[in-house]
Amino acid sequence: MTVNGVNTATMVIKENLLESGMNYLLKLNTSSSFTNRVGFNIAAKTLRINYPPYNGQCHVEPEEGRALKDTFDIVCNNWLDEGMRDERNFSIDHAAKEPLVYLYEVVSKSNTSGRTIETNTEIYRGGESSAINMQLPIGNKDSDYLLEIRVRVYDGFGASNSTTTWVKVKPMEDVQPKDDTDTETLSLLFDNLSDALNTTVAGGNDMAVVRLIGSALSYFENDNTQTSSSSVQTENSDGSDEEEDEEETISPVTALYQKKSSEMAGLLLNSVSSNENGRPKVFSPSDAQQVSSTLKSVNKNPKFITTDSGEKSTEVAAAVMKSVLKNAERKPFPVESITSIAGAIEGTLTSLDTLTQTLLPEEVYDLEEDTTENIVFEKLLKDYDRQYEIFGYPKLTRREIREKAEKRYKRIERQKLKQRERTKFAKNTAKFLRQALEDIEKVSIAQQEIGEGPKRLNRTGIDVITEKAILGDFMKKNQSVYQGIQLEIVEDDTIPYEETTSSFNDTYSVSSSSMTTSQILSTTFPRQQQIITKKTLQNPATPGLL
Repeated sequence: MTVNGVNTATMVIKENLLESGMNYLLKLNTSSSFTNRVGFNIAAKTLRINYPPYNGQCHVEPEEGRALKDTFDIVCNNWLDEGMRDERNFSIDHAAKEPLVYLYEVVSKSNTSGRTIETNTEIYRGGESSAINMQLPIGNKDSDYLLEIRVRVYDGFGASNSTTTWVKVKPMEDVQPKDDTDTETLSLLFDNLSDALNTTVAGGNDMAVVRLIGSALSYFENDNTQTSSSSVQTENSDGSDEEEDEEETISPVTALYQKKSSEMAGLLLNSVSSNENGRPKVFSPSDAQQVSSTLKSVNKNPKFITTDSGEKSTEVAAAVMKSVLKNAERKPFPVESITSIAGAIEGTLTSLDTLTQTLLPEEVYDLEEDTTENIVFEKLLKDYDRQYEIFGYPKLTRREIREKAEKRYKRIERQKLKQRERTKFAKNTAKFLRQALEDIEKVSIAQQEIGEGPKRLNRTGIDVITEKAILGDFMKKNQSVYQGIQLEIVEDDTIPYEETTSSFNDTYSVSSSSMTTSQILSTTFPRQQQIITKKTLQNPATPGLL
């Protein structure tokens, strides 16, 4: 029935076990081996479990519309609550009209590895029983563009009930490119977005801007025209590895999407940046979840991510998590916002994971090494002579080797250019990446109790583990959990490599108020990526610390 047993100073009851309207007696027995007293001390407390709101329904007006072009109203009626009374009574509850809070969400589902993943994007939270003039994303194309809307209704104690309704949200006609060169048609989409943004930004409502961006991004997900060709290495009969397609190309449509993705990341950054007085904006957990979900959409397609959009996105992630941490540090903890806080963490962590996997170098070259086509040719000449002598591969002419050297030299230069850009990205974003991950850890710790065990937030490339424990138990744990953030950043090209590692060790802290509890905070990048700018590094596979 409990998460952490019944023999600790804190007891955490598993969720959804206690029934509404029921009374429960909690009894605590304590004893001490440090006194001469015999027997137990007993304390008891009666709990009554609150009823959630009831009797209501919600619907969307109009029942059909177009994303980015039309707005929608989500209307709820007849929701009631018993308030401070022990029992429900329809007549009394209807007359009392207890204040309620309404949370409006867009629900999307995707199939990954044979399982259905549900993503909830909060679009509004407030005391109004209707959400007016909402921008909604395109619905599910496979379900005739139906979009699921879920409304959660909360009473004053945080108990909630939910209802689901559906609306058909179609894309606008004649704005989807016909092929990967049709930028003229795609520009019509962004013209509509620009017109809507001008009106919305003038209104000064940051979250309305965020919702509008989310609606526009749904067009990105519904467009399947983007294609790019990338280098594919195959082993030739002479033992060499050469590219079938020499150069990665970006279609005009993809290039335009990249440009607009960067602009949208910039709009999100403006929405979360400091106020005119220089103070950081603090969003409600619901608004933070909405920003993080929109940020995840900005970075959903790796083809559209650039170093510019990546830098802006990382800064947005840091601002969102700073705001979430401010809310999580409130006393008492805002239990009614647990779902929103979890959603904000999920969206932020997914965005950071996509960014680090997309924008960290896949190959590490010595950027200061002088590389020319002749140097590559001489190296290949020696390699092919050796392969001919040892393995008996066909002997190539100098002209054939020269052609291969030309291709390889161009490939190396392209990869070096990409590495320089991504090294710059890593340097510019290290501070924000670190801040966001640290705040994710702190928010996770704020929601944990001693004895619950480790809590893990895992993505493909990022793994966050937090735990709150008794100090004695903590010290018994396997030291392998102290992994830190394994990412190498060399910040100053003028200083020898060994002295330029920007390190960020494992966060291992004992509570300042008490020596009886401790916290494990560990964030790792399993892929152990490296960002290197000095040739003095001898082993690129060795992980460093950020």
